[in-house]
Amino acid sequence: MKKALKRMAAAALVTLSVLRGGDAFAQNAVDGRVVDANGAPLVGVTVLIKGTQSGTATGANGSYSIKAREDQTLVFSYLGYTTVEEYVGKRTAINVKMTEEASQIGAVEIVNIGYGTTTPTSTVEWITPTPTGATAAPTVTKDVDPTPTPTAEPVFPSKGVAAALTKRAATRSGPSNRFDEPGSFYNAGDIVNVISKAWDSENDIWWYQIEFNTSNGWMRAYTPANRVDVSSDSIPTETNLNDTRTVITSGAVYFGPSTTYRKYGWSWIYEGDTAIICQIEGSWAQVEYYSYAKDVTRRGWVKLDTLSSK
Repeated sequence: MKKALKRMAAAALVTLSVLRGGDAFAQNAVDGRVVDANGAPLVGVTVLIKGTQSGTATGANGSYSIKAREDQTLVFSYLGYTTVEEYVGKRTAINVKMTEEASQIGAVEIVNIGYGTTTPTSTVEWITPTPTGATAAPTVTKDVDPTPTPTAEPVFPSKGVAAALTKRAATRSGPSNRFDEPGSFYNAGDIVNVISKAWDSENDIWWYQIEFNTSNGWMRAYTPANRVDVSSDSIPTETNLNDTRTVITSGAVYFGPSTTYRKYGWSWIYEGDTAIICQIEGSWAQVEYYSYAKDVTRRGWVKLDTLSSK
């Protein structure tokens, strides 16, 4: 009898210990700020709890907030920068400084064939990273003209404001961190065409829709306004039509409102799918849709007649 009571008491102690251990690893709020090597805030850095799909992204001033347990690790990833891991422990504030990947500095660039003074011997183009921030291996585009002929100024497909980039950064397919990264990013000093601006109420920042040329063709995408050396007052504001339609004809999605722009090589819209019209330019519509191929939300351009009428 006494032995039985001792065994029951021991079991109770083990149970109590486990319960206390669970309490010790309860989720707590962790806040912080992510900056680059110069102390400038990084917008859109993916912050994930290692080994899970739970995460967030940094806002306008590089700040973030996430709930994590003491025994978990935060993973900070940003295209073109070295990934950082921080064990949470008992900390409630974790500030991170990220540095550019040495192997990528100068290796990836936008090539504006026909103008400029850049003379690359090859071009590296990044495949779109997954929503978790992981990046696929780069593919090398060969046979790039090593001596583009300089001209007075770029000739863009659309009307806009030509401006230089102030910082090296990635782009997104829409004006928010919730959209995917379409694959190209650029260096400070590159010239782009600023088409419009859109307000991101979730992060309280402006995003610019920019146009640029790559070795694979023209693209439009979005980047935070603080990455471009241009007055916001000179850039028109987008009006999001937020008009839900049904796709009536399956087809490819483009990076801009004409076949002058490159296609999304891995993304189509399919008959019966839902697409939300954000903007209309001529016979083309910029739509927000779900990409089955990449399991992400993105924006792209399709012919207006591939969508149902009201």
